[in-house]
Amino acid sequence: MKNAKITIGLIGLLLIGLVSVRKEGKVQEAGLLLQNVEALATGESFPDGDIACIGDGSVDCPFTYLKVEVVYREE
Repeated sequence: MKNAKITIGLIGLLLIGLVSVRKEGKVQEAGLLLQNVEALATGESFPDGDIACIGDGSVDCPFTYLKVEVVYREE
């Protein structure tokens, strides 16, 4: 009887562990999907011309709103 309780407890812990691992994987996939969408969106152009963001610095990029070194427009 004691062995049965221990076995049931271990199986329960195993199932809880499997469920939590599966949930963590889904969160990572969602983050990767969001990064891919943002990467595709940065290829879009503005009506006044194409704008490019280069480097790391203190200027806000109009595409990603990240801090970059240079933002320039090709006309």
